Amino acid sequence: MASTDEVSVTEARLEVQGLLEAVTGGVVDSPPLFAISATADAHDALSVALPLASLTLHVGAGESIARHTSSVTLGAAAHIKLEAGPVPLAEFDQRYAGPLRDLVMFATAEPSWIESLRVADLSRIAPEDSWAQHAAEIEVVRRPPVEAVPKTSASYYALMLNLGAVPDPSATIVEWFSLRDQLGPVWPLFFATLERTDLPLENRLMNLAGFAEGYHRALHDEPPLETGICEAETKDMLAQIPDAEHRRVYREALLHANSQTLRERAAWLARRAVGALDQWPLDAEAFGQQISQTRNWFAHLGTRAAHVQAGEDLVRLVHRVELVLRANLMLDIGLDERTVANNIASGMRLVSSWP
Repeated sequence: MASTDEVSVTEARLEVQGLLEAVTGGVVDSPPLFAISATADAHDALSVALPLASLTLHVGAGESIARHTSSVTLGAAAHIKLEAGPVPLAEFDQRYAGPLRDLVMFATAEPSWIESLRVADLSRIAPEDSWAQHAAEIEVVRRPPVEAVPKTSASYYALMLNLGAVPDPSATIVEWFSLRDQLGPVWPLFFATLERTDLPLENRLMNLAGFAEGYHRALHDEPPLETGICEAETKDMLAQIPDAEHRRVYREALLHANSQTLRERAAWLARRAVGALDQWPLDAEAFGQQISQTRNWFAHLGTRAAHVQAGEDLVRLVHRVELVLRANLMLDIGLDERTVANNIASGMRLVSSWP
């Protein structure tokens, strides 16, 4: 078998844990994306035009007969076709398969992973041949970090993002993939944390705080001073220090002077989330202090500040950070505040109260 480094992809079919539930679940306040009937010939699809690629989500039903008893099973799969030529399998996973898996995990609030994957490089076969004739089955050996607990359909009764409850599902998916590209290496901090349900609270808080800081810096950064002014004044200040070593020390500090703190970034994200979730009585300024001081306590120890969270308070803070980030992500894929509020409120139906 060829190594994954040697596999190139122009077309792929993949099955993702939770995809079926993500597109047929979420029946709390609005219908699901695919309200499919349980008949053997039932099927539905959604086509999405991504930059330089097309994505089609398929849902269908199949009939099986055993001992004179017939049953209908629903299934879902994704078909991705690249339009700009083949890419290595690792790049395909990062740019296409991974973001789709993360979308499913975000929508269902359950761990997700690639269950099966078939790929082909159509640039290497005759035009009259079908991709299925030459598709290679990729053995998925990377198991989820935590052994998944079997879920019933009731587990997906309330989706955190119901694509059936957004104005334009295709446009929302396009924006999702675009956001993944914008955030680059910051992105996995959030989704690896969602995936690892066994992570200690301290690790979850550190990961989510790191994501919040990088996320805000990438999309909503507001330096206190104009860059040109700051650079000129920094140069003037350093010129007054004759000692080279002292100048180096101050230069390191001044490099970070014209940037927002984690407290400021977290408070900004919280205010934005509360603007959409107006029924959530979250104090954004206190939230910013809590996440900043708790992160600093875990990272640096030293003197324990007044707003460091522990025990039940830490549990609550982690839930709050995740919810703040969920709301901001939904706003940044183009959903309006009402749609964000409706989706999150529906997803919270199985929770006794807001954190």
